[in-house]
Amino acid sequence: MIQLTKQFFSNWLEFHGSMSRKDFWTTVVIIGSFAVSFWGLAFILEPLLHEEGLAMGVRQLLTFVVVIPTISMFCRRMNDTGFPLWMAVVILFPWAGLLLVAIVALPADSYYFKDKETR
Repeated sequence: MIQLTKQFFSNWLEFHGSMSRKDFWTTVVIIGSFAVSFWGLAFILEPLLHEEGLAMGVRQLLTFVVVIPTISMFCRRMNDTGFPLWMAVVILFPWAGLLLVAIVALPADSYYFKDKETR
């Protein structure tokens, strides 16, 4: 458990590689349970300490710390299952995926695909 948490934070910029299904879901459960418990603790302590916005600040800090390592872990798992990394963009950022599909769906005789000589 501690080793998986260390790997989660030490491999935060490694988008190419592999990660087993067991390690992926164990890490998701560990990090998720820590995040939920810290946010819940801050949510409980907020009225007791009379600190306005404590829970929101803790949630933002946790999000800032966990987002990029989670995306890299997701990309490693997708790489391990054989999906291309551009598919991660489609899944993680649906609007970017919709834009990608719209660009690919343009007809071949579209203005953007014409040769510069024919303009």
